[in-house]
Amino acid sequence: YINNLYNQPDKPPIYPDPFSFPIMKQTWAILLETRCSLEKLFDTAQEMGLKIDRGVKISRNNFYRLFRNPFYYGSFLWNNEVYPGKHEPMIAKADFDLAQRIIDSRSFPRAKTHVFAFTGLMRCGECGAFITAEEKTKHQKNGNTHHYTYYRCTRRIKRDCSEPPIRSDELEGQILNVLGKITIPPQFKEWAIKQLKEEHGKEKIDRDDITQAHRRNLDACTKKLDALFNMRLNEEIGPEEYARKKDDLTQEKQKYEGLIADTQDRIETWLKKAEEVFSFAQTAQNRFEAGTLEDKRYVLSCLGSNLVLSGKQLRIQVDKSLALIQEVAPDVQSLHNRLEPAQLVDSTTDWEALYAQNKKWGS
Repeated sequence: YINNLYNQPDKPPIYPDPFSFPIMKQTWAILLETRCSLEKLFDTAQEMGLKIDRGVKISRNNFYRLFRNPFYYGSFLWNNEVYPGKHEPMIAKADFDLAQRIIDSRSFPRAKTHVFAFTGLMRCGECGAFITAEEKTKHQKNGNTHHYTYYRCTRRIKRDCSEPPIRSDELEGQILNVLGKITIPPQFKEWAIKQLKEEHGKEKIDRDDITQAHRRNLDACTKKLDALFNMRLNEEIGPEEYARKKDDLTQEKQKYEGLIADTQDRIETWLKKAEEVFSFAQTAQNRFEAGTLEDKRYVLSCLGSNLVLSGKQLRIQVDKSLALIQEVAPDVQSLHNRLEPAQLVDSTTDWEALYAQNKKWGS
């Protein structure tokens, strides 16, 4: 990779070296395909002409370290933590993980790094710096050892920032509390999506009428352009008038082409997004509680923006797409809590009838 030191406008801050990038990418492919040792791979890379800055050949030890660097799958290591980067990745994360298993199976020593779920997502409420994480170990007098993860301000903006650290379990508890306020049961999700699809069917009729009107206007523009061209061929109008009228008609034609495309895509996109939002609201809490670090990070990033940690309290601006669900979810949860334990509702049809009676979200 090359750093864009001179801020060339046509290049990103970090971009692939046109010579070494393809060679290095090929060495990753060889490792994954042949599962060879790094010793053998180093010799192969030398034969391929791999070099580093200013054409210097890379040393064996430095070559080995390259294959432990998350930079190649699009992240970067800072203070022994992995953060998402913005540069072009050389390989996929799954291929990088497979490469680590191949290397580990050959007993190559691996540096220990920690990956935390929420680093890079939150900012400090006092100074605005990013929130980082670290592991701490506490040894008790009885011999027990406890490991804790704390999230804290990096203090890169204000070195004496007084924002206190917060344990990961406390932070996750706050996130779960917010997730609980948007969680909906599967019956309500299915009913809501059904209502949206019915509404989509009505919209489709209106959309088709609008599209037909746009098509008629588009056809009229096309005919006018053809007629204008014939007038120019017959020298009925001069070149300047022809060019002016052609530009006007072309712009009008492009406008109707855009309106047709927008009308076709707008409702389909809206329905797909709505289905994704309702599915997220149903599953997010369970996914966060039982999922991997990647799952937890994904859920929090989808939940909202402007994540600020202030006074050991996480402030979340819930995503606009979840705002309506956040408004109705408490009533839906209350309805289910009243009726489900007593088994008063035992069919999808009964639930749909109950939902429809509610003035807030029913018909």
